[in-house]
Amino acid sequence: MILRKLNLYQFRNYERTTVEFSEGTNFIIGKNAQGKTNILESIYYASYGKSFRNNKDSQLVKEGHEKSYFSVDYDHDYGSSTIEVKLLLENKKEIRINHQPVKKTSEILGEFLAVIFSPDDLKIIKEGPVLRRRFLDREISQISRNYYHYLIQYQRVLELRNNYLKKNNEKSCDLIYLETINEQLIENGMKVVKKRIDYVEKLNDIIKEVHHRISEEKEVLKIAYVSPIIKHKDRDYDKIEEEYKRILNEKLSVDLKNNYTSAGPHRDEISILIDGKDLKIFGSQGQIRTATLSLVIGVMKITHRIVGEKPLLLLDDVFSELDDDRKNILLDYVKDYQTFITATDLSGIHLDKINDYQIYEVEEGKIRRRSFQ
Repeated sequence: MILRKLNLYQFRNYERTTVEFSEGTNFIIGKNAQGKTNILESIYYASYGKSFRNNKDSQLVKEGHEKSYFSVDYDHDYGSSTIEVKLLLENKKEIRINHQPVKKTSEILGEFLAVIFSPDDLKIIKEGPVLRRRFLDREISQISRNYYHYLIQYQRVLELRNNYLKKNNEKSCDLIYLETINEQLIENGMKVVKKRIDYVEKLNDIIKEVHHRISEEKEVLKIAYVSPIIKHKDRDYDKIEEEYKRILNEKLSVDLKNNYTSAGPHRDEISILIDGKDLKIFGSQGQIRTATLSLVIGVMKITHRIVGEKPLLLLDDVFSELDDDRKNILLDYVKDYQTFITATDLSGIHLDKINDYQIYEVEEGKIRRRSFQ
């Protein structure tokens, strides 16, 4: 996919602007708090139907205004398309694909593919399993709308079970009714688990080579999907399903006492390892940053491999804490993808080795293309 044009109107600190981009590497440079990340945020929103920075759409509307509008014009294998987004202060939004309104935000998943690295993504490794599950769910949903629906259905049944647990105890619990709920939970939960395991295995095949190169052949990166229902390395799903059912029954007393379901894909862990050691516990800041970057590049490549379209790569403040060698290794690695990189400057970058690039300068909500003499 190639982003041709971005239109912004009353978005964040931009009043009105239109930008046309290079098919290669697009450097967006400027001092802090000038609006560089806002450019990436609008592109990401057009891909996922939400911001990667917060959950309130009203915060995206320029201060002093009641609405915001932005759009992306892009090319794909089957032609050209446009996605338009209108945001209102009341946290309402309207999204259109080729001028046709979508009923649900999920309808845009997979239409305009983008993958992002931002400083907040370091939390994927540094913080709890919720963020790692969310990362996995987000990226799988981009390439499989079925997975998104499996996830939603699982969450609905999970909520039904949890509500029942809150209202009952061991004496009042209707085991026959609960068994029916368990069957639905297991059916949908297994669909989620299978997709996650398959994705992790494919991702591992890619990130091992990616990280080996970015770390200058010093480290081996791996993801491990960890769940109490998985006891067999051969991924025998019949056995996993049996174990899932056994654990739900075994933990019923505990679940009734705690008022929530203590086992299932909503509680599973995704461990990120360097040379077999958990990065969350043993990783340095530099290792965590490089590993997160390797994950994002891995996601980009697996998306391309599965969907057949090249996603856009959005890299926010990616150069901080990377030495000059790794900066240029990274740029060489992503040279075949349309890439958007925010930075305060381009020190240490070998621009002469990049075939197709453009530099944009951002200052106080205005963006202009740097002209080359």
